[in-house]
Amino acid sequence: MKRVVAVMLVVMMTLGLAACGSSGGSSDGSSSSDSDTSVLRLCLASEPDYLDPALNSSVDGGILAVNSFTGLYTYDSDGELVPALGEASVSEDGLTYTFTMIESKWSN
Repeated sequence: MKRVVAVMLVVMMTLGLAACGSSGGSSDGSSSSDSDTSVLRLCLASEPDYLDPALNSSVDGGILAVNSFTGLYTYDSDGELVPALGEASVSEDGLTYTFTMIESKWSN
C-alpha cells in the first residue's frame, strides 16, 4: 500500500512539474528565449507568508529564497563549487579564510 501511494505521489509531482513548463512563448504573446536570464519563472502552489529567508518556514517561500538570493558559492553545470559573490583565500596555516566580495547591491 505504501509503495502504491509513493508511486502515485511521484506521478502527480511529475505531472505538476510538466504543467509548469514553458510552451515557448510568454503569456503576453511575445516570444521568449531560454537564454533570457532577466526573468524568473516559478510554479508555486500558494503564496508564501514571508519573502525574508530568516522568517520563512514554508516550502514555497524556500523556493523563492533559493532562487532570489545568492550565497558566497554556487554550483556550476558539472556540480562543482564555484565562487558566486567573490573569491576566497585561505591562510597558510589553514585557520583564516578571507573573502573578497565583488561589487554588489545590498539592502536591509
